[in-house]
Amino acid sequence: MSEWLLRWQYLPRQWQWLTMTVLPLVVILVLACGWLQPLRSASAALAQQSLQLQQRYDARMAQLRSQPELAIQRQQNQQLLQALQAQEHQHFSLVTLMQSGAALDKWQPAAQGGELTLLLSWPQFQHTIVWLASRRPPVMINSLSLQRSGEQLRMALSLGLMDEK
Repeated sequence: MSEWLLRWQYLPRQWQWLTMTVLPLVVILVLACGWLQPLRSASAALAQQSLQLQQRYDARMAQLRSQPELAIQRQQNQQLLQALQAQEHQHFSLVTLMQSGAALDKWQPAAQGGELTLLLSWPQFQHTIVWLASRRPPVMINSLSLQRSGEQLRMALSLGLMDEK
């Protein structure tokens, strides 16, 4: 070792200063590379994990973009809900029945139905029967009579309500 030291001492001053500054830097650089190696491998693992997460995110976003917008979905849900509520609450109503154009001749209400006489045309008669059958709870027709009365028909009904509970 002393031989290396003697040779170094005979070098010009510039080379001595250069080796005095470069040699510690080289040693520090080698040590830093050794210490940074675990950080490099962790960084590579995190980069790989980030890439996988980005790919999953992109796939999920593509899936969400292919679905209808949320506002459209809400509107469709609202329409379905309204249709469902309309089907659930279709109780018998004399006012609603009269909207079909039939003329009320006589109405004798009772606790569970009553007697109803209407003047109507043949299409109105068909509509009325269909309408009564579609009510929830169903309207029970105890008796029905149909007579011609001039240009119209006279329909006399004895109604009863069924409770489906």
